[in-house]
Amino acid sequence: MPKPSALLFDLDGTLVDTRCTEELRRGRKWTECVRALGGTAVFPGIRDMLRTVRADGIRVAVVTSSVSYYALAVLRHHDLTHDALVAYHDTPQHKPHPAPFLKALQ
Repeated sequence: MPKPSALLFDLDGTLVDTRCTEELRRGRKWTECVRALGGTAVFPGIRDMLRTVRADGIRVAVVTSSVSYYALAVLRHHDLTHDALVAYHDTPQHKPHPAPFLKALQ
């Protein structure tokens, strides 16, 4: 099987445990979500996995239904390297529609 050229990941609940911000995210209280990032944590093995795949030449994109302001804050807070981010306002249709995933692959 050929090596993939890219991997796409969700953010909340996949790369980072953001359960503490779940109610705030549902309420679209993004500034408060960012203030609560101290209560979030990267899931075990995620940093190593991201470093390994990127070192192997595989690009990493994060596709999220959250707004970019919050998503970038989470990624920076946890020092999660990525090549692309597609957030809520980046496409007219949202997950699970294919548009955000196709944009990430571009």
